[in-house]
Amino acid sequence: MVKSTTEKDKKTVKPKAKKTQPKSAVNKQIVKLEEKISAMEEQIVQITEEREKSRENNIRLLAEFDNYKRRTSGEKSRLLKYSCEGIAVALLPVLDDLERTISASENPEGKSSPLLDGIMMVRDKFNKLLKENGIEPFESVDQSFDPERHEALMSQESDDYPENTVIQEFEKGYVYHDRIIRHAKVIVSKPKSVSEEKN
Repeated sequence: MVKSTTEKDKKTVKPKAKKTQPKSAVNKQIVKLEEKISAMEEQIVQITEEREKSRENNIRLLAEFDNYKRRTSGEKSRLLKYSCEGIAVALLPVLDDLERTISASENPEGKSSPLLDGIMMVRDKFNKLLKENGIEPFESVDQSFDPERHEALMSQESDDYPENTVIQEFEKGYVYHDRIIRHAKVIVSKPKSVSEEKN
């Protein structure tokens, strides 16, 4: 059976109307959202700047650490390279004494003495040991005076040598690798005085 349509049925259901906010309230919300967005953008800029500062800080710290490693590595190798310097400087006077003993004991007739031969053998072993460890004497006689290598004990007038030339060595100078560990004690030539030249 077909129902008859009534007027009530004929009425169509209208959708409920949305409650609309007044324009001023919407504008206020938009302004608030824009303020939030602006604040977030400022935070992003601030965080980005802080991150950049941290990054630059980290790069600087890494560079400083690399420099520190290089410097300490260089210092360590120098310490190892010159580790025997103190002992060598302390032993050089003993070698000087051996040299003086040999010079004083040399026989003018050329005869050898077992005691002198023994002392010379000790001296040669001593020199060999020093050389194996990078410690060697350097030549001074007939060389120009160099304050980095020589210590002038006195000067002596001489016609045979140019001015400021080492003419005699009292004590040998020694070098340890590339470092002077003892200056040579020397006599340096000087020109004859003018009054002597006139006589």
